[in-house]
Amino acid sequence: MPDALPPHRRAGSRPRIVDVARAAGVSAQTVSNVLNDRPGFTPETRERVLTAVRSTGYVPDPAGRHLRTGRSRRVGFSMSRTDLDPRNPFTLAFLDAVLSTAAQLDQRVLVYTHDVDVVEGFRADAMRGETDGFILANSAPGDPRVAILEELGIPYALMGRTLPGQTQAWVDIDNTAAIASAVDHTVATGRTRVAYVGHDSDASWIRERDLGFVDALTRHGLSLPGAWHMTGSIAELRQRLDAVLAVAGSRPDAIVTASDSLALLTVDVARRHGIAVGSELAVTGFDGGALATLARPHLTTVEIPVPEIADRVVRRLLGRIDGTDDAASGEIFATRLVVAESA
Repeated sequence: MPDALPPHRRAGSRPRIVDVARAAGVSAQTVSNVLNDRPGFTPETRERVLTAVRSTGYVPDPAGRHLRTGRSRRVGFSMSRTDLDPRNPFTLAFLDAVLSTAAQLDQRVLVYTHDVDVVEGFRADAMRGETDGFILANSAPGDPRVAILEELGIPYALMGRTLPGQTQAWVDIDNTAAIASAVDHTVATGRTRVAYVGHDSDASWIRERDLGFVDALTRHGLSLPGAWHMTGSIAELRQRLDAVLAVAGSRPDAIVTASDSLALLTVDVARRHGIAVGSELAVTGFDGGALATLARPHLTTVEIPVPEIADRVVRRLLGRIDGTDDAASGEIFATRLVVAESA
């Protein structure tokens, strides 16, 4: 009985690029050009090649392509264990958006996590050469990971900022202006006793939100009692909010917070004191992620355009890898105040 398969496709054999070329009636080089997006073929030829790829079941060998091009089409994403805290899901939302853009651009993302020794662990990961470059989130000027990548000559892009003299492939927001928009909104709605709840952190974006709040309040000619400027751990903030909201005649009528998770904490404490959030007490968040819509009432929040920022960071990294991104400065993306029921 004759073999049902053509000679180039014996049972159990893996389709090769020459099989695709034969099925499409073109050269193996043309198949390679089509699959690697190089010029030198017509749209009709491209369609014939892709049809042949599907009919033969050919799968390009990523290891072979890596050897030929020097590109793995993989990018690294660095995060720490604290980024997995469900109370502050920003980094996970950013990673999700990075994965979306990477998939569109035929890139794969390897996630590197570290628990204790971030610096040496990250250096070891970077030196493995498993990726073409790295994406960093929550990166402030002086980030040791940036210094390591600069030293090793590995391309990178990030959300945050870098130091002068380092690669300026960053995308960020203006945290000062963003928090000011929340203050401006609460004052515009007639609130004059405005308090602040912030994280206990030296991160540059946290400091900027803190200072931006104080500056905006001063611009409106409003005072800030010391007890109303609340920063600390979650447990400490719960205690301070309890104390500030306990006395009806002397409590604030608005609280601006540095994150949606802190806004949820504020709403919870207010509810336990029998305070109606939205009418008696305005509360604003910051991030604009899923937490804002899960809250009851829905949070008025500063929305960070995470998908747009992640898309730009991925594209800037790929530009650094292939040499098309040599911009001398980073980029600032605008935030948006989303007004809902809480303020």
